[in-house]
Amino acid sequence: MTRRIARMPSGVLLCGGVLGCFACHDVRELLVDHGSSMRMSSRSMRAGAIVLAAVMMSSMVACSGPSASEKASASFHNSVSAARDALFEEAKATNQGFFDLQESLGLQGGAEELPAQMHRYVMGNAAKYVADLNAQLKESGERTEPDTHAEMVGPVLYEGEKKSGAEEADSRAEIVIERCVDARKSPRLDSRGEPIPGSTNLVHHILYMDHDSDGELKIFEAWSQEVTTCPVNGLFAIRGVAGG
Repeated sequence: MTRRIARMPSGVLLCGGVLGCFACHDVRELLVDHGSSMRMSSRSMRAGAIVLAAVMMSSMVACSGPSASEKASASFHNSVSAARDALFEEAKATNQGFFDLQESLGLQGGAEELPAQMHRYVMGNAAKYVADLNAQLKESGERTEPDTHAEMVGPVLYEGEKKSGAEEADSRAEIVIERCVDARKSPRLDSRGEPIPGSTNLVHHILYMDHDSDGELKIFEAWSQEVTTCPVNGLFAIRGVAGG
């Protein structure tokens, strides 16, 4: 007796391909014997129906994609990541503006009062530190050697241990960054124009930032330490402690 499996009827829909997903509207096995069709037994049909249902359920699970809760979670994490990136870019702009202006003031020999532009970058204790530093430079006649400038390494997000004495600042800050200022080729000169010993140094800064009432992100507190190697790049050895 010769048997063959006939072609699948037109009602069968294949939609998977590489996706491995398919749905079938009608599945039958037609056994042809010398041109005569033979009906499947009721038991065979029930077994076939069970197999078909299992395959379809598996396909539905495989092709359904992420759930609504999974999509919501992914969307939330993407939003948080985007917000953090935007805040860091804002922090970098504040840091760069502050660095450039302070370098300019150093070359000028400080200032009795901070220029209005500096208040765009600093507030609170940080503003007081910067004001005192520039007033001292002005009074002493010291200035940065002309045609030189410090180099900045960083900034990067600070993720190290909390610094002693800065717990309150750490809890308040919206973002904390770290950087190094390398003034080893940019000495400070005294009133006679002579280099001041120890003024060519490398200092590690941790800057605490928060938004002011005017909506600008500003440095409100700072932690500084003189080092021999910038920790933004790797391990470092402590040489001493710088003020502020």
